Amino acid sequence: MGSSLLLAVSGGKDSMMLLEAFSELEKPLKLSLGVAYIHHGGTGEYRAQALSFVKKQAFKKGLPFYSKKSPTVLKSEQEMRDFRRQSLNEIREEIGAKWIVLGHHADDLMETRLIRLIRGTGRKGLPAMRSLRAPWYRPFLVESAAQIANEVKSRGLKFLEDPSNHDFRYMRNWIRHRWMPQLEDYRPGAVKALSRSLELLSESIGASELLGAISSEKEPGDFVPRQRFYELPVDLRRQALSDYLRKRGKSDFSYSQIEEVLRHLDKPQKKHTFVGAGMFWTVTADQIFAKLEAVKPHGKLRPRT
Repeated sequence: MGSSLLLAVSGGKDSMMLLEAFSELEKPLKLSLGVAYIHHGGTGEYRAQALSFVKKQAFKKGLPFYSKKSPTVLKSEQEMRDFRRQSLNEIREEIGAKWIVLGHHADDLMETRLIRLIRGTGRKGLPAMRSLRAPWYRPFLVESAAQIANEVKSRGLKFLEDPSNHDFRYMRNWIRHRWMPQLEDYRPGAVKALSRSLELLSESIGASELLGAISSEKEPGDFVPRQRFYELPVDLRRQALSDYLRKRGKSDFSYSQIEEVLRHLDKPQKKHTFVGAGMFWTVTADQIFAKLEAVKPHGKLRPRT
């Protein structure tokens, strides 16, 4: 049996593409799927319509449907976000799902980073959303809103347009529909360049925090946090491993040995051991440990038995 997933579906383009994609993967990957709609409260026509629409689409796919409704009308973006996250997590726990799957895309990520900068959160606000951070899974973060919209159109998928998406009292809508189009008109390609710059800054910050955590460790049981390690791009993983090895008292290692260690660390097993770069490595679900190996490996990795 594959993973148990709860799909967060609002009825919009992104979430309907999410529902379509995972419905197609359900049988091949032996997934167990559920669909959830979170109502922000009140008796507004659109939200009642969206709830009914998502429920109908879930049943058409033969998937169980779940929903929660706020007892009060939620007005701010933060209130809505907090209620959605809490409600989705409650449903996930109730049905025993492992992951909550969200339809956030690359444009959402860039907008979130811009909003955090405008609000003065500083450098730590840039990392923002991750593709995979238990129990949240965002498979579309590498896709733009335009790419998803084109796919929805080509497939002829039905969806609902939330009227609040054009309410400019919300900063996200102002950035999306006014500021970014004006920026792109003024300098074509600027939005893509800005997105890439924010991503590079985010990667750099994530790496520096991980490396700082490693370098600050003083006990002999030093470890690398496994999840944070895999959130780094490959070049920064090399840097993290190099810094970690030096901290563990190992300096006579080569680039090729680091590459071999990375290949072993890429294995999907929750727990395994191996020898590389003159160190004995132990990998658990949460941590990566290394200690000096008594037998010289001569630059080769030897799986431990």
